[in-house]
Amino acid sequence: MEGQEYKNSNVPQEVIDNAMLLCDLATDGLDDRNFRDFMKEYGRFPVAELPKVFQEYILQTSKSLAAPPEFVALSVLSVVSTALGNAYALRVKRTWEIRACIWVCIIGPSGSNKSASLKLPLGILKKMQAENLANFQEESAEYEYKMLQFNHEIEEWQKAVQAGDTDLSSKPEEPVKPKFKQLIVGDATMETIPDLAEDNPRGFMKVHGELLGFIKSMDQYRKGGGDRQKWLEIKDGEPINVNRKNREPKIVNNPFVNVIGTTQSSRLPELVGEKEGDKDDGFAQRFFYVYPDQVDFEEDDDYEVDEKLIQQYEEIIKSIYCSHQGKEDKPIEMGFTPEAKAVFSKFKGRCKDEMREPSFPGNLESTWNKLRGNETLKICIIIHAMRCFSGEAVNIKIIDEITVRKAITIMQYLKSQSRKVFTILNANDYEERIRKICEHMKRRARKTEKGYFIKVNDLTQGKPFGRETRAGVVKETLREMEKQGYGYLDEIKNANNKNTEFFTLKY
Repeated sequence: MEGQEYKNSNVPQEVIDNAMLLCDLATDGLDDRNFRDFMKEYGRFPVAELPKVFQEYILQTSKSLAAPPEFVALSVLSVVSTALGNAYALRVKRTWEIRACIWVCIIGPSGSNKSASLKLPLGILKKMQAENLANFQEESAEYEYKMLQFNHEIEEWQKAVQAGDTDLSSKPEEPVKPKFKQLIVGDATMETIPDLAEDNPRGFMKVHGELLGFIKSMDQYRKGGGDRQKWLEIKDGEPINVNRKNREPKIVNNPFVNVIGTTQSSRLPELVGEKEGDKDDGFAQRFFYVYPDQVDFEEDDDYEVDEKLIQQYEEIIKSIYCSHQGKEDKPIEMGFTPEAKAVFSKFKGRCKDEMREPSFPGNLESTWNKLRGNETLKICIIIHAMRCFSGEAVNIKIIDEITVRKAITIMQYLKSQSRKVFTILNANDYEERIRKICEHMKRRARKTEKGYFIKVNDLTQGKPFGRETRAGVVKETLREMEKQGYGYLDEIKNANNKNTEFFTLKY
C-alpha cells in the first residue's frame, strides 16, 4: 500500500501516517479492512477492537442516550480498569511492572449527555459497592458480638494469669474489624485518600461530574499545598504514608486510584493549572482525553439497551472484580509473548520518531512519552482482560500480539485526542475564539445548503465565549473568520426594512 496515492486527499497527513503505522504494525490488523473506510472513521473511538459484548453495549448505550459512543467507551475502559485494580500486573521486564490505573477526562458541551455516559457504565460498580456495604453491615454486627465475647474472655484470661493458672501465650485473639470495600468515591480529599487506599487494597475510582471539582479540592485544608504533587505520585503507584493519631504510621504500597470526570472545552486551561509551574508538572498529561467532533445525535425516546446485554456486561465486570479477591498483595502476573513485545517495542519506537520530527509540537513531548510507554501498557492489560473474561482469549497471564495490536489502534485514537486538547490549550486568542464559535454554531445554528446559518445577534446572545462574550469581540472574530475563509457575513433586510446581520459557517 503506497502512502502517495492519498497525498492529495483531504485527509490530514497525521491520520495517513497513523494509519500507515497501524498497517505496518499489524500484518492481519488492517489488511482485511478497507483502508479508505478506516481513514474515514479515524478520529472515532475504534469500538470494533473490543470484544463483541462490549461493542454492542457501547453502541446501544450511546444510541439510547443520543450521546457520542466515545463517551461511553472511555467510561467502560475505566470500569474494567477499576474492576482489575491491584489484582493484575503486567511484568514488562524485571524492573518494570505496570498496573492498569487510568485517568479519564470526557470533554463536551453542556447537553451532550456526558454525565449520563458515565452513570450507566458505572452502574455495575455502584451495585457491587451496595453489595459490599450490605456484607460490611452484617460483618460489623457479627464483629460487635465477637468483641463482647472477646472482652469477656480477656477478663477471664487476666484473672487466670494473676492466679498463675495460665501464661501470656494463651491470650485470646482479638477479632479482626471488618472494612467497607468501596469501588467509587466522590469528594474525597487528600486527607482521606491514604485511609481509603489502606482500606481498599484492590483500589477504587474517584468520580467527578465536573473534573474541576477535583482540581479545586486540592490543598483545601492545607496551607502549604502539595496535593497536586501527591496525586502525581498516586497515579504512578508510588507508596503513600498513613498517619493516624495514637497509632503507628503505616505505608500503603501500590495505591490504585482511578479518576474519571467530565468538563467543557472552555475549562481546559483550569484543568491544566493556572499557577506557575502547573502547566509543566505532568498532571494534565496523565489523562486520557475524549473530545469528539460530533456530539449532536438523533434522539429516540423509545430506544432502550437490551436487558440481556446489560446483564452480560455486568456479569463480566463482576467476574473480573471477584477474581483473585483478597490476594491483591500478590497480583496475577501478566507477560507478553515475544511477538507481542516486539510489536509494542516497534510502536514505541515509531512514536519516538514522531517526536523527532521538526514540526512536532513541543507541548506534546511529555504527553507522547507517557502515552507511548506506560499508558499503552495499561490499555494492553485492560483489553486483554476484556478479551479473556468475555471468552475471546484463553490465558489471562499471556498477552498476545492480537491484544497489543488492538491496544495500539485504541492508543492511536487517544493520541489524536491528546493532540487536539493540547493544540487548543496552545492556541492563540483568535484561534480559541474561532473554535468556540464553530462549536457553538454546529450545535445551535440552522443548517442550509451553504452551511450553518445564524443571526449575529443570536450568536452573541448564545454567549459562545461564556462570560467573556461581548458583541464587539464576536463581530471582530467573525470578520477574522471571513478573512480566513471559514464563512461570510451577510446583511439582509427584514420586514421593517432594517438590516439584520447573519453569518454563514461553511461545511
